[in-house]
Amino acid sequence: MANVSENGAPGAPAHSGVRVEIDGAVATITIGGGEPLNTLTDEVLDGIESAIDAVASDAAARVAILRGAGRRSFASGMDLKILRQLDPAGAQAHFEQLNRCLRKIEQAPFPVIAMIYGFAVGGGYELAAACDLRVAGSSARIGVPIGRLGHCADRENLRRLLRLLSPAHVKAMVMTDALFGADEAHRMGAFNWVVPDSSLEAFTLSIATTASQKSPLGMRALKHAINEVLDGSIAHAEDPADDLITSLWATRDFQEGVSAFFERRTPDFKGC
Repeated sequence: MANVSENGAPGAPAHSGVRVEIDGAVATITIGGGEPLNTLTDEVLDGIESAIDAVASDAAARVAILRGAGRRSFASGMDLKILRQLDPAGAQAHFEQLNRCLRKIEQAPFPVIAMIYGFAVGGGYELAAACDLRVAGSSARIGVPIGRLGHCADRENLRRLLRLLSPAHVKAMVMTDALFGADEAHRMGAFNWVVPDSSLEAFTLSIATTASQKSPLGMRALKHAINEVLDGSIAHAEDPADDLITSLWATRDFQEGVSAFFERRTPDFKGC
């Protein structure tokens, strides 16, 4: 194990309930541990942000697995006992913090893979939706059952959900409080893969290992370009050298990838 850090990188501010383990190219960020449904408290959200920064600062790390502690739940939203005490300004501040955390995942310069046991509900599924890939165990259940609270997801998270699910499915989640099982959620587009719980960790690690073997420059460019396209932009920089995608042709990694293809070997990407 190259690095094990409770609550972020060494020297980073402490955040309870978030653990980072970096083993070579693959990092694992585990949230929760003190609460059975891995509630996304403000401190946990801060901890996830610090964890992403910790992985980004490790030169060897190329992919992160995000999971909840235990097998009962990936994550749930904010504790309702706290939310009910918020006025509109406090509620908006909470959602701004949640979205800042989720944007940190979306903008991370490496793939982030959600590994989902059990419940991923409310903010917990929004957290999974912010990840690049979602691997679920057969026990997984998703939903955004906030209609019963007289509430609605904020606009940024609605956009996040609608990038994966149809409007009809999002409406069904909120209007009926339905929780969808793993196979049905997979058919809806909520997950990339569903495997038996007994195989979840090994399968997710295999996906992470495969992603970690790709050029980190290419993976960063892919995430950035997809985010731009989804936000409505297909423009590229006027100078090819300044464009995140076309500039890849000038990198050592591109030459290595082409050489490895013709030599029928695994490429050795260096991120340069």
